Amino acid sequence: MGGLATSLTRLFVLAYLSQTVSRIGERLVPRGTLSQRQRESLGEWLSTAAGIGLGFAADADILAELGLPFQPAFVGVLLTGLIVGQGGRFLTQWIAGLPHSGGQGGGAAPKQ
Repeated sequence: MGGLATSLTRLFVLAYLSQTVSRIGERLVPRGTLSQRQRESLGEWLSTAAGIGLGFAADADILAELGLPFQPAFVGVLLTGLIVGQGGRFLTQWIAGLPHSGGQGGGAAPKQ
């Protein structure tokens, strides 16, 4: 279980970093040049790109660690980067939706 906890911690750190890179990128665009909607879209794209880049840099593949390896292996890293790029809130919701293995309190988290 320690290995999975370490992997999840690593993913949360990567999600935080991708969101931080996105916010920095948004600040580099001068105010008034983009509408609010365009700025939000830019933030989403920057975060996704940062998540994918960080996923490859860290060789993070949560799907393989959960027993779902892809061939070629970079597909799992790419999908992990997409998940990470969506940020911590999305990552938390995604993890809560995973089936729990035995133990106490099994089952998915209740939907809000």
